[in-house]
Formats: sequence, structure tokens, C-alpha cells
Amino acid sequence: MKNNFELKEKDVVIRRVTNGWIIHSLTNTDDINTMVYEDALDGLAGEAQSLRNIIYDVFDYCIRSKYNAGLVLDIKHATRFKPVDAKTDSTEGM
Repeated sequence: MKNNFELKEKDVVIRRVTNGWIIHSLTNTDDINTMVYEDALDGLAGEAQSLRNIIYDVFDYCIRSKYNAGLVLDIKHATRFKPVDAKTDSTEGM
């Protein structure tokens, strides 16, 4: 894969791919460091969880700690269930 971007000091490029994320950043020797974060779960929950992991790893200095202010990240899962169609209800005929 050809990188069509130029990185400068402290730049971070986060790119979404089919099953995860690719992160590009510069090392201390001006080499490009590439990290891959794969979605552990299917769907939006997997994307959100892997993106949260990226933010924790890449921007760890910005995360709130006991003695410092900062970001707090939390993934909220849906609390509502989709309504069941009466025609396809599996309890029919019991």
C-alpha cells in the first residue's frame, strides 16, 4: 500500500479499513511507524471498541488519571431491544 501523505512531527494519521484501523505516526528517527487495530467484535460495537483502544494507546497522555484532568472514554451499549413481530414470535403455538 502506498502512503499518499506526508507526516510531520507529532502527526498521527488514523485510517479506517474493512476490519479495523491503521495508524501511521513518526518515530524518533523519522521513520513511519504503522500500527494495526483489528475489530474484535462485529458491527458498530467492534468499531467503537477498537477506536477506543487506539485513543488510549496513541493519546494516553490526554486520558484522565487520578491526579490529572483529561479525556474519559466509555462505550455504551444499546439498552433497548428491537420489538418482536407477532408473526415471527417463537412463542406462538406453545
